[in-house]
Amino acid sequence: KEQPSNVKYKTDPQEVKVWVVGDEVNPDAKNAIIVRHYLKDSNGNNTRITVPGMNDVKKGGRVGDTVKIKLSEHQAPTGYTMVPGQSDQEWTLTPDSGKEIIFYYTANELNNIKVEFIRIKDGTLYQTPVKTDIPNGHTNEILEINDNSDYIKGVMPKGYHLAKENDLTNLKDENGNSINLPVTQPSNITFDGVERTEKIYIVGDANSSITVNFVDVKTGQVVLSDRPQGKTGDELDLESCKNDGDYIYKKLQDLQVKNYKYASGNELKEGQKQPGKVTYGDPSVPVIKTVYVYKPEASARTITIKYVGAGGYTTDTTLQVREGQSYSI
Repeated sequence: KEQPSNVKYKTDPQEVKVWVVGDEVNPDAKNAIIVRHYLKDSNGNNTRITVPGMNDVKKGGRVGDTVKIKLSEHQAPTGYTMVPGQSDQEWTLTPDSGKEIIFYYTANELNNIKVEFIRIKDGTLYQTPVKTDIPNGHTNEILEINDNSDYIKGVMPKGYHLAKENDLTNLKDENGNSINLPVTQPSNITFDGVERTEKIYIVGDANSSITVNFVDVKTGQVVLSDRPQGKTGDELDLESCKNDGDYIYKKLQDLQVKNYKYASGNELKEGQKQPGKVTYGDPSVPVIKTVYVYKPEASARTITIKYVGAGGYTTDTTLQVREGQSYSI
């Protein structure tokens, strides 16, 4: 095509074509096209949250150009899915106004993170989890790990709280060996698509949910009732009674004034069984345990009764007596 040269006026009508071109539209200009990539939330509502890793795309050209935006050039990154039903877009550039084109995506559901709640007690780290959870989330969703977190409030085992920094220092394993690697509490967990196990460290709360009744094997009467203080996850030993530190041993000292001892073997009646060991669980759930005790029969003692009659005549009578028994003479 060529532009016309000078044109002379004539009496007859004539058509003269002058070729023009639209002004250039810079991609950053206000009348350019901008393509955005936004998320829909879990309820299907549109948001203006940009899909991580997808930048805005700006398109320019010249005024009057029709610019085509192909859907195939805006596919979802790993962990996301393009909302179905969307199609290619096109827009003719104008000198005044631009165009915002939005494609929508959803974050994929993920449940590939296992969370283990690990107990710490007086500087000892116990490897067996108190609880295991597999939370559901979406790509790049973040679970906050703190006392005010909805996730922690919802899944924390009853009777426990998050371990603090001072709980995580100078730790030993269950065999008493020092743990040299640093033990840190995560501040958050991100669903990044990587399958893994995350550990959250917890400490037991004060707990007095266990009631121990010491019951006379013969009478069935409670001779002592006690609510020993512990912490959730602690084990209360209700069978060891030989050492000063044993709970039963200490309680038997209280019962010594009543002459009771821990019952075992033939001292137990049919159907009676000592409870063994019990663990402090949910503080809101009371647990009652029965420890059977017995009062040994006092050793028999021989006494001699002398009957003195007139003239000094005496008669001796011997009796076998036990403490607490009554005798008629």
